[in-house]
Amino acid sequence: MGTTVYTHDEKGHRIDVHRPSSINPGDYEYVKVAELRRAKRENEKLAGPGGTCHHCGKAIVWTVYYRYLPTGDLVTFGYQCSEILDMTDNRIDHEMNMLKRRAANERRAERERMDREERKAHFRAKHGDLVKFLEEVDANESFYFLRSLAGSLDQWGSLTDRQTEAAYKIKKSREEYLARKLQEAIENADKPEPDPIEEGRRMVEGTVVSHKWQHSDYYGETHKMLVKQDDDNKVWVTVPESIETAEYEDLKGQRVRFFATVTRSDKDDHFGIAKRPTKGEVL
Repeated sequence: MGTTVYTHDEKGHRIDVHRPSSINPGDYEYVKVAELRRAKRENEKLAGPGGTCHHCGKAIVWTVYYRYLPTGDLVTFGYQCSEILDMTDNRIDHEMNMLKRRAANERRAERERMDREERKAHFRAKHGDLVKFLEEVDANESFYFLRSLAGSLDQWGSLTDRQTEAAYKIKKSREEYLARKLQEAIENADKPEPDPIEEGRRMVEGTVVSHKWQHSDYYGETHKMLVKQDDDNKVWVTVPESIETAEYEDLKGQRVRFFATVTRSDKDDHFGIAKRPTKGEVL
């Protein structure tokens, strides 16, 4: 009767005799070692797919052949698995070797943990404010690079000099942004809400908040700008041709004037879409 390799139960767990949790090294007799790509299999019937370790299930090149004594089948183990298993004469020796290896791995993991904690303590003493900033980074943070910096700190306990420099720049930028938002909130606290944006064909005058090229399947590439009026209402409009050809270093921050047909947004009474802009000028 042959040995069944890679047998699984209804939950997908291996239940064959060669699985890592139940293998008994005393049941195997060493035969030979071969480089699998050149190994001749004439008159040899392997118990399982060739090129696969019957112990861990991974693909192998250097192969150690063993005879499984209870059935007489020839089975293959990868060279690394054979070293890890340390094929000794009995199960007790094998389990002792596994316990020693597990203990060594645990000691190594503990040393690495202690080293990481020591690095983190040293880094925290020098960059405490930065550590606090990174530890507060939310898992849903949209800026991936910032999330990666927080992950590196958590994994290694410290950051490289370049990572530290980048993290400080992001921290400063975030603080400046929050300070601006706070100042705006203070300034607008007692400021009455503007009337809904005026609709219809009219003159629009204000400051360009932003501008960008926007692709449209119908119109192609179109230069758009967002204009903030003096009453804080905003208008989104195509940059008029006369402004497009005007001489300026950058459109952002420029004060402009044009005529257009403004339609109020359904979602925001203080935001309008302007069409057919004409007579545009940079003031």
